Amino acid sequence: MVPTVNTDQHAAVAELRRSFLLRTFAAAGGFAATFVLSAIALRTMSNRDAAVFLAMLAALPIGSLIGRLGLGMNLVRLLPAAKDPHMQRVIMGTHLRATFYLCIVSAPVVSAVAALGIRENLTQYILVVVLTTTLITVESVRLTFGDLFAIQGRVMAAVAASHYFRTMTSLPIVAILVFVLHLPGLVPVLATYTAAATMQMLVAGFRARHYYTLRGHIRGSLIPVVRSGFGLAVPMITSFLFFSGTIWLAAGLFAPRDAAQYAAAAALATQAAVLESLAVTAATPVSSRLWHHGRRHFAVEILSSIAVLSAVVTFVVFVGTVVLGKWILGFAYGADMVGAYAVLVILTAAAVVRASFGVNITLLHIAGKTRESARTAFVMTIVFMPVVFLIAWFGGPISLAIASSVASIAIVAVQWLTAAKSVGPELNGGHATLREGMLLTPHPHVDVVSAWKTLRSARGGPVEVST
Repeated sequence: MVPTVNTDQHAAVAELRRSFLLRTFAAAGGFAATFVLSAIALRTMSNRDAAVFLAMLAALPIGSLIGRLGLGMNLVRLLPAAKDPHMQRVIMGTHLRATFYLCIVSAPVVSAVAALGIRENLTQYILVVVLTTTLITVESVRLTFGDLFAIQGRVMAAVAASHYFRTMTSLPIVAILVFVLHLPGLVPVLATYTAAATMQMLVAGFRARHYYTLRGHIRGSLIPVVRSGFGLAVPMITSFLFFSGTIWLAAGLFAPRDAAQYAAAAALATQAAVLESLAVTAATPVSSRLWHHGRRHFAVEILSSIAVLSAVVTFVVFVGTVVLGKWILGFAYGADMVGAYAVLVILTAAAVVRASFGVNITLLHIAGKTRESARTAFVMTIVFMPVVFLIAWFGGPISLAIASSVASIAIVAVQWLTAAKSVGPELNGGHATLREGMLLTPHPHVDVVSAWKTLRSARGGPVEVST
């Protein structure tokens, strides 16, 4: 049985703080492990194999996004609302099956595209596609278990089911494989990574065994679940495609050295925005509960505070990248990778803006404006995808970095305008101008102290809500 939802502001912020802190510690370990893994790949593999390995790592989040089609957010909405324990187990089981079926269809396609950089070697290409398909499926199912734990308030279990923990457990095994057994190479490393991820998923499934059943399903069909999740996934997929997803484009279009340099820079730049991702992950269940139980302005205040602090931290990372970027690239990846410095700076600068306004996508989701958010994301994808592709084709790594940065910034900015137009009136008694909506929806501001206090303590008394 899923525990009773607590909408007391103090309890909500306490849960948010606990979740965020634990996820931050896990992310620190995960970031270090990812950094070392990428260094191992770039120092022990050929440039082409290293670029494809980093493309495979990028394929995991996008593959799980497509494989789950917003089903995690769907769980956040459906599980707390279900009062019957058996129905809660049915809902969870339905989402697990939907995830598995979607991955069977989508994961091979994602893997095949991500591995295009080694398409000349057919045997290696097939092995990499099979391993990555398995890895995406395992990742997607495990993340669904992680969503369940987060909804329950089991923060430690949710963190243990995160990809950060997966990366930390994989690193020592990969290191032994490469440096002790002397088996470097793309296929052995991917196989080891897949085995570690599978073990993590099995452990998560065992811990969650009392919270799901594979007998029965919602409304007699899985289709409603997939349909409702589709609108939730589109904005996340779009945001990813124009940032980390450009590693695929680089691996498929650029010469081996340029592809490896771009992949290294993009992998590092992705980590610059990790705080915002962590904070949003921690805040989504809490904000959703607050929103649906009448604490809408406080939910927005939490998201705005996340935007402020994420922007500040990401800007500090950007400054550090400008100052130390060349040294970091040379120290970790070798002298050949110093050429990635300009790409790294450009992508990290874009991460600052993304961290400032990206939380509006979360607001649109918890406010039930999934169609508006998905429509915005789809239109922006149609507009920018051919432009980014052509610029990469005729330009090169720096041109691709600039194009993808402009596209990703434009996407989060337009999502903010969408939130201001569609959610703003709900926060202002039924009517709000665009400017009023922009001020009412999450956005960064200069009062960093106030944002910090919001996430440290809550104001106002508790709200008694029977669930």
